[in-house]
Amino acid sequence: MNDIFHDQDTCLDIYAPLDADISDESRPTAKTGVALGILNLCSGSGIKIIDKREEMSNSDVPFLYYVGKARRRKFHAGIHRNAAYSDWKELGVVAEDGIFNLFYTQSDRAYSGEMMVGDSALYKLNLEFSTLYAGHRINAKPVAPNKIEMVIVESSDDLHSNNFSHEQFIMFD
Repeated sequence: MNDIFHDQDTCLDIYAPLDADISDESRPTAKTGVALGILNLCSGSGIKIIDKREEMSNSDVPFLYYVGKARRRKFHAGIHRNAAYSDWKELGVVAEDGIFNLFYTQSDRAYSGEMMVGDSALYKLNLEFSTLYAGHRINAKPVAPNKIEMVIVESSDDLHSNNFSHEQFIMFD
């Protein structure tokens, strides 16, 4: 230390590295800090950061949620985070009583397909439809970072020919 600072009073605080948190994959770790530090040190070095999310959403903010249904007490996402705004995805089928339980989350745990119903990061909306729609398919597409457009169709052919009913928009908190 004396060789580097030439006998100046110095005080260095050394902290332990951040531990990885298996339950939260988006939490920064020591590796994240090193990578960001290296990028900050290399200004003007020809490193180009390409954000594919911007390309996917036509320069808009990307879609922020996982949206889907529950099957066997696990969440299954039909629409994933960063999904393209123009792609229709099937979410499920209207039940005989006209109810469809729509689940959504921002948690990265949804990506693995192992997120259990009842998880505190998973939210549920009970959507009620006429029983005339029982057995019909629910399709949705992102239209904003926190909003989807949802329609009911009898078959996928109806979706492509714009022959759908009960169009509605759902905004997430």
